[in-house]
Amino acid sequence: MQLTPTQNVAVDLLILALDRTHNTVKLFTPTRKDSKKKALPGVLLTPNESISHAVQRTLDTKTNLSQLSYRLQELPAQTDPDRDPRGHVISVPILVFLTEHVNLSNGWSTFEPGLDLDFDHTIMVNKAFNILAQNWEHYPLPLLLAGKSITLEETRDLLAHFQPQYAKTLPSNLRHMAFVQSFLKETNALKATTKKGRPPKCYTVLADDIKPLYTIC
Repeated sequence: MQLTPTQNVAVDLLILALDRTHNTVKLFTPTRKDSKKKALPGVLLTPNESISHAVQRTLDTKTNLSQLSYRLQELPAQTDPDRDPRGHVISVPILVFLTEHVNLSNGWSTFEPGLDLDFDHTIMVNKAFNILAQNWEHYPLPLLLAGKSITLEETRDLLAHFQPQYAKTLPSNLRHMAFVQSFLKETNALKATTKKGRPPKCYTVLADDIKPLYTIC
């Protein structure tokens, strides 16, 4: 396939969802029909198309997730001239944080560095993971995956996905962390649980206060 001059920019989506069953974060990685390898869904921009429109078009045509609520975070572009076998295509990776429950039965991988993906998508995943891990204090974007409510234990598990040193931290010790004080609000609601003991309190995620690192085009 030869590219026309207007087809030299693409968007590739890193679609993230919270797996509450296994206390981890999942990435949508469907298998490509041509290479039989997992890859990020994406499209080439059409003439006069904005990135935000291309994101929605990708969700509409390459996934079954287009009806779900989400928040976006643009990432630094991938500009290696050899990254796409069809020609020099600049890719703009976009993080898509799904903010409601998702069926994770097919096409999902654990979001972590080193995933074996087609093109240069492994590099995109590595960079995205590191950006999220390094900006928790002021830009805890993964909290958006929890939707409207989360417990401190779930917050600890989500934080530990990106910063493993917190895996054994007592959930109550998170109350004094800056991102908890700034972006979570304690409620009187208790989470339904089958565990013994007092049910954990629910916290409201102050999603409107969680600002993007960069502004999407």
